[in-house]
Amino acid sequence: MIDHIIDLLVILVIAYLSKMFWVFSNKKRAPQIKLLFRTISLFIILHLILFPLIYVLLIHKSTSSIKIDENIIKYEREIKLEDAIKVKNEIDTRSDSLKERHVVKNILAYNHDYLDTVSWENIDDNHLIFLDTILIKGYTQYKCIPGDQVQKVITFYNRFGKKIIEVNTLSGQEYLSNILFDYLGELDKEKNEIKGKIDIIVANKFWSYRQILPYTLNILFTDNFNPQSRTANIIYFIHNILVVGFLLTFIINLFQYYLLTDK
Repeated sequence: MIDHIIDLLVILVIAYLSKMFWVFSNKKRAPQIKLLFRTISLFIILHLILFPLIYVLLIHKSTSSIKIDENIIKYEREIKLEDAIKVKNEIDTRSDSLKERHVVKNILAYNHDYLDTVSWENIDDNHLIFLDTILIKGYTQYKCIPGDQVQKVITFYNRFGKKIIEVNTLSGQEYLSNILFDYLGELDKEKNEIKGKIDIIVANKFWSYRQILPYTLNILFTDNFNPQSRTANIIYFIHNILVVGFLLTFIINLFQYYLLTDK
């Protein structure tokens, strides 16, 4: 989710840069410079936004559609895998080393009927609930930043007051038993999500807009990025024509402007 937000911010910044060139073109009197600025504006949109996004879609549809240098794939894959494995280890530490799942399941097994009657209001604001062998305390962690989610924080203690575990859940349920069941579901969901993410990375379908952009900037003079499928070849050809056309237009307009000002 964070990667998509950052990609969107990068695209918005580039789009804003394109808009500025278009605005500047309206302030220029010389037709050659006006055309030049508008050409740059359109080129930014097509070369830096549209075509990289198309390449990402092609790769996600089929990794064989575009051949990328193996060293580049290895480098980008290692970065993604490192982050994903770090998250996986954190999840495994919480659910295995701390035995959260085991503790919560035992609490539900031995106290299910009682927990069915305990609403969140009974333990919110750090109120304590005494069971046969454990104590339970909870509080609501409200939003720190806009868009953040409200969490329920539940702490379990043994009968001597020693903390056993603390769990965080996004559950919106009212009764404690349902909240704990939701928490167990969240553990499974986290594991499945990170496993799916690692599978995508291993399959080389991890490319995002920000990752593909640097390798498409120098589209004319690189062997690191080669189309393989028919669709990819057509798009790649159009992209090259666009770049060549922009360079020719840029040179011709500057030359014309130089001749006119020289006269």
